[in-house]
Amino acid sequence: MTGLLSLSSLKRGFARLSQYGAAILGIIGGFWLPPPVGSDGAVIAKFAKFILIVIAGLVLVPARRWNPRRAWIVSATSLVLSIVAFLLYRYLVESWTCMYFEVPVVIANPENLTDVARNHLAQNSNLPCELLLEEFGGQADLVWSKHALIIRRFSLAAVYLVCLPFLVVCLISVVQAIGGHSRTRRVR
Repeated sequence: MTGLLSLSSLKRGFARLSQYGAAILGIIGGFWLPPPVGSDGAVIAKFAKFILIVIAGLVLVPARRWNPRRAWIVSATSLVLSIVAFLLYRYLVESWTCMYFEVPVVIANPENLTDVARNHLAQNSNLPCELLLEEFGGQADLVWSKHALIIRRFSLAAVYLVCLPFLVVCLISVVQAIGGHSRTRRVR
């Protein structure tokens, strides 16, 4: 069976990939934020873990062949992109959520108010979103259109998920750059 993948080699490869994924998840999980607010946060977190392991697998193979200079360039680029994605995510969370009894709730624009909420605001002008949510029992879909809320939830989830691959690539390429640097120093 030379040239073909055996079941035992697949198991070893998957075990190694799982170990890398777990290590990366442990490192990133130590400082990473919880998934975006909304009812599907747990699903997004599980999907993010899956993406993390897949990206690690996709990057590990070519990264083993990178020279240290290329690994540092990839590290720096992915670090900058992860910072931009992270800051965008935090900005959107701050802009698109409102606290309802210390729980963040996704909200939409004033143009997306339901007729009931628009009438309520006409009678109670300048009502902050926290009080508006309280008066509607914390149900954002009674205040803003469901479509607008869905778009915001998916946008938050997408930006959240974009951060992870950049962080994974950055971590792997830093390890590869350090390892490649120490190998080239020993050879000389």
